[in-house]
Amino acid sequence: MLRPASAAALLLALGLLLLAPPAPRAVSDESQIYLSWRAPYGSPRALQDLAVAAGDTTREDTLYLTCDIGTDSPQLNSMTGRLLVHAKIGDTLSSYWHFGHATEDPQRVRVLWGSDSARAVRFPWSGARGMGGIHYDCDAGTGELRLIYAVPDDQARPVAYGDRYVLARLVFQRPAAGADVRHPVCIEWARATLGLTLNFEPEVVRGDRFVSWNARGVAVCGDFRGPLKPKVWKPR
Repeated sequence: MLRPASAAALLLALGLLLLAPPAPRAVSDESQIYLSWRAPYGSPRALQDLAVAAGDTTREDTLYLTCDIGTDSPQLNSMTGRLLVHAKIGDTLSSYWHFGHATEDPQRVRVLWGSDSARAVRFPWSGARGMGGIHYDCDAGTGELRLIYAVPDDQARPVAYGDRYVLARLVFQRPAAGADVRHPVCIEWARATLGLTLNFEPEVVRGDRFVSWNARGVAVCGDFRGPLKPKVWKPR
């Protein structure tokens, strides 16, 4: 286990990184990030659009965050991710996607870092000694979910060029009975950073980074697939 002082320092650093604006980093031309429902990207069960009905809150849906690291490295120590939940242009997010405002404990969504029964994709995290955090905020039309995870050096695993790894899974509780599920959303993995050895921390913005929820044939992600642009800072 980490010493208490080390654990406290890491938790503080995680909190500060979740709240701070993303720092500029080198963009990797080889790395790719992918989103998919139900199974890792490229698996036969993976879905790009998920159809959900309200009513059974004991059921959960899993969103897989998969990455082709794009290089060989003896260590993968950490990752950050920024996901955006977009309402369809001209629409607003339903209350289901509020999850709470400016919170590190969002409602109805949790993050898993360890492996599961999907053996076709490698998992770089053992989950035993890592520490991570999640932060969510939203306005009328967009939700922003930020993730960070790190492991000590002696727990970091090597990664290989061309292999895909599931970096995290987001698990969403189904909407309760009576919830409005008529508003489709587009979920975008806007960017990721990968903490590799020798202080190399590439920023990844390429790949099949979009999935939809209850789109039912509506091209809800079409308006968000353009080039990434810097987010304009606005005071609250």
